[in-house]
Amino acid sequence: MTHSDFAGDGAARRFTGVFSDGQTAAGRQVELVFTREGLDISAEQDARLMFWSYSHLSSTGPLVAGLGANIGNQALPEARIYVTDPDFAALLLQRAPQLSSRAEHRRVLVPIYMMLAAMLVAGGLFWLSGWSPSHAIAGMIPDKVRKSLGDQVIAYMSGGRPACKAPKGAAALDKIMARLNTGLPRAQNYQVIVADLSMLNAFATPGERIMVSAKLIKFTDSPEELAGVLAHEMGHGLERHPETGIVRSVGLSALIDLFSGGSAGNIGKIGGFLIQMSYSRSAEREADAHAIRILRHAELPAAPLAAFFDKLEKKQAEIIKPGSGLDAALAILSTHPPLPERVKTIKKSAGYQTRPLLNKSQWKSLRGICGGGKGGKRDNTGEDDDE
Repeated sequence: MTHSDFAGDGAARRFTGVFSDGQTAAGRQVELVFTREGLDISAEQDARLMFWSYSHLSSTGPLVAGLGANIGNQALPEARIYVTDPDFAALLLQRAPQLSSRAEHRRVLVPIYMMLAAMLVAGGLFWLSGWSPSHAIAGMIPDKVRKSLGDQVIAYMSGGRPACKAPKGAAALDKIMARLNTGLPRAQNYQVIVADLSMLNAFATPGERIMVSAKLIKFTDSPEELAGVLAHEMGHGLERHPETGIVRSVGLSALIDLFSGGSAGNIGKIGGFLIQMSYSRSAEREADAHAIRILRHAELPAAPLAAFFDKLEKKQAEIIKPGSGLDAALAILSTHPPLPERVKTIKKSAGYQTRPLLNKSQWKSLRGICGGGKGGKRDNTGEDDDE
């Protein structure tokens, strides 16, 4: 008897999805078939790759019938499969009810409600001492909730467009992040999502995610400069600045509604807030301090980050000038505190040993990670055919 015996409704259907192992930027197209005990997963026209039991399935948020599904496996915490077919979620909910909004409410929101009640009481006691309830609440949000929120915000902000993953460019980006992740104070794995957006921006989201536009990558002059920007955003993430800002400015009700199966409007509200958020001076200093430590441990120079800020300061007049071709509301750091003091601090951190990051070919591929280029044809190599 095979797994497919007694699969019931949907057994004859083959659903197409995109599998990501969570370790690299590349995705793989797979086919999924419902069986009695779980999902048979195979590459197109190939033998079975794996079998995911219904009891071990997880999701980045509650599944909703008629919408796409982003599922995982408890035994492979980094792996994800995204299925766009609107029939898939409804069939899966019949077999894996733990992925429903009702189950998610019990599993995630009840502890949050209890946590919030305790934090509100404590907040009344510590408010005058300068203690930040928003930051404390942000620090108590479960990792699963943070990652789910980050995934949903990124999906919303990318407008359904796939992330830029030209193979050579993605490999170069993975190399940068591998170096930067070695400089983290604890075992974490930050991931960068590159989107082909019109804005010049990079921002950290909850759940160790950073979204960066291809336009910003081309704005940087070297891989070390880009690494400095990413290290700075990692610093914001380490301090839970995105979560703190969301709790303070968007409100807990929006978060609760989101994880109760609320509307996409709240996701857009949160995503729009993140890309326009102006951090306080102390928050920027904290992120800079983390960036310097991350770069030092990764044996990468901090001076290029200072050069980026210098260049950005000179560019600010153009960023806020109407008709400049850059979106003033979304321009990275356009509303951040003055930069000279931070540049001076970063420059003072020099004097430690560094080693090379990418060669010229890898850097060229990374700058073309969205495929094609100025005057070039779009292809899958991540390189511009006119350069």
